[in-house]
Amino acid sequence: MKTIDIQKEILSADKWQRITVDYVNYPNAWDLEGYSEPIEVLHIGNDITLDVSSGYISLSRLHYNEEGKPELGEKAEELAEFETGIEIDLTSEEIANMTVLEFMIKIAQAKDGAE
Repeated sequence: MKTIDIQKEILSADKWQRITVDYVNYPNAWDLEGYSEPIEVLHIGNDITLDVSSGYISLSRLHYNEEGKPELGEKAEELAEFETGIEIDLTSEEIANMTVLEFMIKIAQAKDGAE
């Protein structure tokens, strides 16, 4: 099993930047049209992004299409994904700077407020 030291690829927080990329699912036998939508993510280093949206948080490595344009979705490498099951009122930057315990407390508070 190949071990990747992602920590070495992450930039210091002052170099993180919000970028807009297309989230793409390519046409296939089940979906002849495919899907593409621009989304805003936090670029944190070496083509690694943090995305907070619609009940989940994901850490992914960008895929570059034939035109050299970065994208997420079907062909991007998903490094980690965490399903929260609820909308979180936190930005990618806020989550990236939290400890795991701080994050878990925010999730618990959000779920308590959603009930």
